[in-house]
Amino acid sequence: MTISKLINNLMVADVRASADFYRNCLGFELVMAVPDGTHDAVQSFSDGVDYCFAVVKHGDVEIMLQSAESAKEEFPDISFSGDGSGTILYMQVKDVEGLFSLVKNNQNIIKGLHEAFYGMKEFYMKDPDGYILGFAEKG
Repeated sequence: MTISKLINNLMVADVRASADFYRNCLGFELVMAVPDGTHDAVQSFSDGVDYCFAVVKHGDVEIMLQSAESAKEEFPDISFSGDGSGTILYMQVKDVEGLFSLVKNNQNIIKGLHEAFYGMKEFYMKDPDGYILGFAEKG
């Protein structure tokens, strides 16, 4: 057996709002979205439509965003607290200083740009659903 890729599927309160955060704040692109009540994959969002699922991508990094309601229907034993549930997505990037300068005025920065003892220059912020996002570059 070979595991070739890990993609996080995050439960979110509002799929479009979460996708817009990743797109507008961090430069991700929308790969696809599924409107509520359908099994149709669409390539763009439409005004006035609610979505149950989306995939956003930046380079080789993909994140799935699934509405908490949809996830609970699919997996009845799952719970959603809306606070990130202790999840930290740690991403290695090129030009962490440049990224930090783009997002530093975001009130969701929880740990500013710093040199960690393990040789990484990094910072942390929260997304709209409370997930902690770490961005790092080898110092």
